[in-house]
Amino acid sequence: MECCPNCGETLATRAQAKPYHYTESGLKNVFLLGMLSLHCSACEREFPEIENVPGLHAKIAEFLLRKPYILSGPEFRFLRKEMRKKAKDIALVLGVTPTTVSRWETGEENLGVANDRLIRSLYEMWLIEQGKVIDPATILSRVSSQFPTIKAKKKSIPIHIPMHPELTVAVG
Repeated sequence: MECCPNCGETLATRAQAKPYHYTESGLKNVFLLGMLSLHCSACEREFPEIENVPGLHAKIAEFLLRKPYILSGPEFRFLRKEMRKKAKDIALVLGVTPTTVSRWETGEENLGVANDRLIRSLYEMWLIEQGKVIDPATILSRVSSQFPTIKAKKKSIPIHIPMHPELTVAVG
């Protein structure tokens, strides 16, 4: 049995009724559906249970790779961090300064369609390098079919990820 770090009482597991706003990713638009949490009946605190953070982040990255709009700065930063690359290393690969990467990530400067496609491509190559994608032809096919459809307009889209499908209620 786990105890509440706030008051020391025993915690109970329960399903959360509403989507959990997962800001820990660094993104403001990620919501987890059907979350389990530890609940303290004494002090009414909730502690979300996320069992597989790397798997969750892989799902978020997959959503971002398929997003039909140009990536936002925080989305760019999310993919960079998932690749465990420093801003200066990404800047070197993209042929820009680290200051430019910083401005993209903060939203101070627009990323641009070409750099959006480059970071997506770098992430896809990283997946192959990590052995997370077995068939590079699948990625090449996805890149050639999806990239021409990416709209230059920057638009935030809510990311709803089912955590426990049996607990998930449809979100409209």
